[in-house]
Amino acid sequence: MKSRKLVRLGKSSLVVSLPKQWIEEIGLKAGDEVLFKKEFDGSLKIIPKEKTKSAMFNELEIDAGECQNERLMNFILKSGYLTGKERIIIVGKEGLRGWQLDEIRRIMEEIRGLEIEEQSINRVVLRTFIDSTKINALSYFKRKVSLITSMIDYLISGVIDKKRDLIEEIQFLYRELNRVYLSATRQLLVTQMKGEALENIGFDNPLQILEARLIIYNLLNMGQEISNLANYSIKHLEEIKIKNTLIIGVIRSVANEIKNILTTWLDALSKKNLDKLTELLDKLIKTEDYDEIVDNLCKSEETEINRMFIRKIFTTFSFAFTLVKGVIEASMNMFIINPPKTCLIIKTPTI
Repeated sequence: MKSRKLVRLGKSSLVVSLPKQWIEEIGLKAGDEVLFKKEFDGSLKIIPKEKTKSAMFNELEIDAGECQNERLMNFILKSGYLTGKERIIIVGKEGLRGWQLDEIRRIMEEIRGLEIEEQSINRVVLRTFIDSTKINALSYFKRKVSLITSMIDYLISGVIDKKRDLIEEIQFLYRELNRVYLSATRQLLVTQMKGEALENIGFDNPLQILEARLIIYNLLNMGQEISNLANYSIKHLEEIKIKNTLIIGVIRSVANEIKNILTTWLDALSKKNLDKLTELLDKLIKTEDYDEIVDNLCKSEETEINRMFIRKIFTTFSFAFTLVKGVIEASMNMFIINPPKTCLIIKTPTI
């Protein structure tokens, strides 16, 4: 890293010359305008003004002829969206095959705001019409918690009351949860890569983006576990007959505990209450092992399918507690990176 001396210009200004190699690479010339942006660590970022315009519209072009794998096509399309591409062009010189068009439609179902702008036999252009880069990250957390708590309610009521339609609704909620995950991940990645204003998403340090990604990923995994249990429940709904009021009471109690921890975490996060987060984490660390409880509950059940369901639901609950623990730890790390005023940590100069 080369250093340059500041030179006084007039009575109050200091100037520094820009490196020749950088000027040539960027294509700047005398008279061009540049923008200055103060970074979180106190450094100053120089941005060519014209570059800010071109950076707002990115394209990704895919050669369909070279992509003969469904999983790879899905990955490239999704990655293009997540990394901020506003237009994705899929071109096939010999025409797009049926499975490639099916994969395009599948991605469009997963991603809200991704629509076909243009389509012909050998070319499809997808365009993102929703700008999700100005939404506060906390709002994404709230939506995910709302969806997860609803999934838990639908699952318990659906199985206990034998309401198939409630359990089937869980799959819709999970698809919505996945859409929120993709939107949030896109926003975080775009903010990180393009140097968008951190305050747009409620952060003031780029390291917080890493913790936020861990939070939304853990919440997605929680929803996936509930979705998997819902699929199992649908398949065996007629066979599962949980009538023991004690078992039902324990299941509802643990489900409510998970919901309560999620909503309490969300409230503590929004208020930057590090003490409350620590209290929640301590509670989770002390959460009892359910193996003995499950063994006792299963003793009162005569059918294997009932015993299997009880074990599966408590395995899901245990994993949910593990994921919430990770969510809370990531939230606390966000505060350590930039401690709130009420925190015992004393800030030190970054430079």
